[in-house]
This record gives sequence, C-alpha cells and structure tokens, in this order.
Amino acid sequence: PIGVVAVITSWCFPLAVPVGLVAAALAAGNTAVLKPSEETPLLAARVVELLLQAGVPPGVLSLVHGTGEEVGAPLVRHPEVGLVAFSGSADVAREVGIACAAEQKRALIDAQGREALLVLEDADPELVVTAVTESFGPRARGRPVLHVVTQGRAGREVQARLVEAVAALRPGDGLQPETTVPPLINDRHLKRLQAYVRVAVKEGAKLLCGGEVCREGDCRRGFFYTPTVLADLRADMRVAQDQVAGPLAALLPTDRLDDAVAATNQVATGSAVTICGRDVGRALHAAARLRADTLRINVVSGDLGDWQQGLGADRPRLLDRFSRWRALALDAPRPAAPEGGRREPERPRA
Repeated sequence: PIGVVAVITSWCFPLAVPVGLVAAALAAGNTAVLKPSEETPLLAARVVELLLQAGVPPGVLSLVHGTGEEVGAPLVRHPEVGLVAFSGSADVAREVGIACAAEQKRALIDAQGREALLVLEDADPELVVTAVTESFGPRARGRPVLHVVTQGRAGREVQARLVEAVAALRPGDGLQPETTVPPLINDRHLKRLQAYVRVAVKEGAKLLCGGEVCREGDCRRGFFYTPTVLADLRADMRVAQDQVAGPLAALLPTDRLDDAVAATNQVATGSAVTICGRDVGRALHAAARLRADTLRINVVSGDLGDWQQGLGADRPRLLDRFSRWRALALDAPRPAAPEGGRREPERPRA
C-alpha cells in the first residue's frame, strides 16, 4: 500500500467517481481522505456514512469539506499524503499535477477534456442527430460542449435536421423521465455558458437555435439553458479552446478529410472522439490519425465516449495505481544441517 490517499472529486458524477476511487484506494490497502466538491457535499457524506456502516474501520476513511483553496490545496501538499487522486477540470488538474511533482508524490489525474464528433462525408445524418441530442440528455450531466466537425457536404445535410431536432428538446427537472435536457449545476456555470455563446457569435459563429436562459414553466427554479446550436465555428474560437459545459453543439465545417482530422485534433486533444461514417475503412483511417484517448465509430448510444482524459487509459490497472510496487533482492544463507544429519552438498551458483 501507498499509505494515505487524498481523493478530490468534482460535482460531475458525484457518486460514481468518488465511490470508484475510494473503493480502489481501500481495496489496495490504503487509507483515504475524500474531499468532494463544495457543490455536492451531502451526497459524499452519505457515501462515507454507508461505507462505514458496511464495515470500513473507523479512521480508514475520512471526509473533509471546503473549497479547493481552503481544503484541497493543503490536502495535496500535506506531507503524509502519498498519492493524490483527482477528478475535475483541466485547469485545476494541471495545478494538482504541478503541486504533486514539486512534492515528489504520486498523482492520479482525471481531467475533463473537450469532446468531438467527427462527421465524415458519407455519414448517416440521422445517426449524427441522435448523437448530438443524446449528448444533451440526463445521462450527460456536466458534459462538455460537443464540437461537431463536419466534412464536405455532410455539414449541409446535418445542419437542417440537427436544428429541427435540438429545437424540439425541452429543459426540465432531471429526475423526471420526460426531461430531455437537465439543468446546469449552478448559476455561475449558467452565466459562463451564456457568455461563451455570446463571445462565439461576436467572433463570427452563427446562432441557429437556443442561446438563451430558460425561465419558463418547470425551469423557473433552477439553472436551465435552452439547447443551442452554433454554426460556422473555427478551431481558434474561445468556445472551441476552453473548458465549457452545457447543452451546446458547435458545428465546425471543413472541406477535406485532412482538414477535418486536423480540426478534430485541435478541439478534442487527448479526450474522446466519435466518428460517424458509412465507410468503416475510411473511418478507421481517420481514427488512426486522431490523438484522442477514446475513439468510437458509429457508436452513439447515450454515452458518446469517455469524456475524461488522464485516468481513462489506466482504469484496467486502477488497483496497480493505488499500490506501491517494489523489487526485493535476497541472498539468504543456507540453513545449517540438522544435528547428526547429513548436509546436502552445496550446489554451484549460476
């Protein structure tokens, strides 16, 4: 075991991520200190309560609350912490990685990345529409903006159908089965998304639908944003380069396959990419040139892909990451012969 593991998680997937990281840390024989997001403290408290009731010994799992500056940063720098398991935004992940490197301690970084949908020229438009609309759904809470990179005529074919489908989506209570778009986590994220949409329009993008805060009906209480589609995006626009979450699809048109692959690598570096195209061989050729950690071809059900980078590739070896591997060299003396017995002849050493 490593010893003390600090588990610091975000508000996105506030049950699955803390449970998975804490379980792996404890299974490897460590003790753990969980610091959840200040946005979701009650759920984390209930998780720890249930684990203690299930038999986790007192003192093996601790829970601390507070902001990143007040609690998270000191926890990362604490000399007794041997490993920091972090899941959250790319900006904070970078700071955690730098701090761990300075302290020469281990880090397990799970940073939110930008997600892209690469639409090849021969893609099925209905499949693309399904991919985008499901990325807005209740299962996609906290998911980043979806960048839709289109090649050639696919952009024109997809755009009209996509606007019609997205305009029919309705925000609402995420616990209700009829809701197609859940709320954002808080007012700060709502204002951030709205600001990025406005900046994109000023930079030359076209607003095809949405682009407004929703305050009607069930949305009067909460932080709801109308499902939005932006067209004529460029890879150098701020909304394509920064970390933004919310129900927004940004269409980035290209002419050639080389341009489409290059644009996808610009907006989804190290994250997840889904490729839509009828010619699987051509799609595989494009996939080989992408830098994303997670790639899917024509798979668009509910979860487009692993939108997290850093931890995704390590999940099959997660217990190893929470363990300390050591090498032991031993040259033990041979035991003495029993009294009155015969000593075995010593074998020559290699």
